[in-house]
Amino acid sequence: MLSLRLALLDLATRHRLTPDTYGTLAQFAFKRHVPAVRSLPLRRATGMLAMLLCGLGVIFFVAANWLTRSPIPMFVGLQAALLGALLGAYRFRHLRVPLALLGFLAAGALLAYFGQYYQSSSDPWQLFVIWAGLTLPLAFACRSDVLWSAWTVVAITAISTWLQGFTRRNFNFREDSLVEQFLAILFACALCALLSRPLRRFTGSGDWSLNLGMLYAVILVNWCGLWSVFHKELALYLMYLIALGVVAGVFGRRSFDIRELSICVLGLDALIVGGSVYLGLDSGSLVSGLFFVGFTILVTLYFSVSIIQSLPHVGNQESMP
Repeated sequence: MLSLRLALLDLATRHRLTPDTYGTLAQFAFKRHVPAVRSLPLRRATGMLAMLLCGLGVIFFVAANWLTRSPIPMFVGLQAALLGALLGAYRFRHLRVPLALLGFLAAGALLAYFGQYYQSSSDPWQLFVIWAGLTLPLAFACRSDVLWSAWTVVAITAISTWLQGFTRRNFNFREDSLVEQFLAILFACALCALLSRPLRRFTGSGDWSLNLGMLYAVILVNWCGLWSVFHKELALYLMYLIALGVVAGVFGRRSFDIRELSICVLGLDALIVGGSVYLGLDSGSLVSGLFFVGFTILVTLYFSVSIIQSLPHVGNQESMP
C-alpha cells in the first residue's frame, strides 16, 4: 500500500495532475488493490500468538517458582518443553515457526532457571548472551522474521545489560566508559548489519527485526551523544551527529526505506535538539533559551519533513511492480 501511494505521488508530480484527477486516480487504484483477508495468514498469526503466550507462560511459571524443594521436576519439564517444541518444529512444517518460537522462549526459561538455582555469581548480561548465541542457529534454520525479531530483542537486552554494568545508575555513564560506549554502538551496528537486506538471502530476516535493531542503535547513539554534550565532550557529540547524518544520507540515496530513514532522521533531530537545550541552558537567560530551543525544534522538523517528502521518487524505483 505504501509503494502504491508513492507511485501515485510520483505519477502526479511527473504529469502535473490536478487534485481532482489525482483523487479519482487514487480512489480507483486503492479500490483495485484492497488486500483481501485470507484465512491462512490469519491461522498463522493465531498460531504464532498462541505459541508466544505459551512461551511467556512458561517463563512466568519459572519466575513464580524459583524456590522449589526439588529442582529435578522443573528441569525435566523445561527440557521436555524445549525438546518437544524443537522436534515438533522439525516434524511439522506448517507449524515450524510457532513451535520454534515456543522452543526459543523455553530455552530462555531453562537458562534462567539454571542460572538462578546454581548461583554462579555471573552478570545478567551473560544469560542473554548465551541465550542469543545458543538460539542463533535456530533463527538461521527457521528463516522467519518473527523468530529473528524475538532474537533481536534478546540481543538488544544483552547489549543493554552489559553496558549498564559500566554506568552508575540509570545509564549515567562514568567518565572512563568511552571505550564501552563505542563497543556497545559497534555491537548494535553489527546487529543491524546481520539483519540487513543484502544478508537476507542467508538469514531470512525481515523488516521488523531490522527496524528493531536500527531503532535500538539510534537510541543508543542518541543517549551517548546527549551524555557527551552535557558533559562538555563536544568533539564526541559532533562525531555522533555526523555519523547519524551520514547514515541518514546513505538510506536516503541508496537503500531508501521510509521507516529506516525516519528512524535515522528522528535520532538526528533528537541530537540537534539536545545540543540546543545545552546551549539554551548555558545562555543564562530562561526566555532566550526557551526561544532558541523552540526555534531549533521548528527548523529541524521542517527540514526533516521536507527532505523526506522530496525522496518518494527514489522509493518508487525500488518498490514499484
